[in-house]
Amino acid sequence: YAGFDKEYIDQLDVTWADKPRGRGPTGTVIRTGKPYVCRNMNLDPNFEPWREQAVKRNYTASPVLPLSSFEGETFGALNIYSQEPDPFTEEENRLLTELANDFAYGIEMLGCVKKENWQRVNWKNTLTKWKGLPMNEQDNSARQNV
Repeated sequence: YAGFDKEYIDQLDVTWADKPRGRGPTGTVIRTGKPYVCRNMNLDPNFEPWREQAVKRNYTASPVLPLSSFEGETFGALNIYSQEPDPFTEEENRLLTELANDFAYGIEMLGCVKKENWQRVNWKNTLTKWKGLPMNEQDNSARQNV
């Protein structure tokens, strides 16, 4: 979260299930993996569940961009809010999509590093346990060289 109002984010109650609170921009993006540009929240029927709270904060538009894994699975969304209707040109939307792709890549790489570190620790723990097992002399010299 970054922006104007954490309270707004906390009360959104967004889902990606195919029900009213899941058919808005964020839920649609997560379900479909495709960007959704809400050019005017006051006119977009899919934004109705959040309109009252958005109007209180003068939010008017929101491009929502998918965050997708290396395998193409959407695992989240980047929401950007504007107080102006239809604030971004097609070129700006393209650049924002590239930014979302860069965020997703970074998140995936952090996950890979974390997984690799976990696997390394797990492997070291396994080797430590294995080296501590009783064995015959021939196995003992081979295991000490591991």
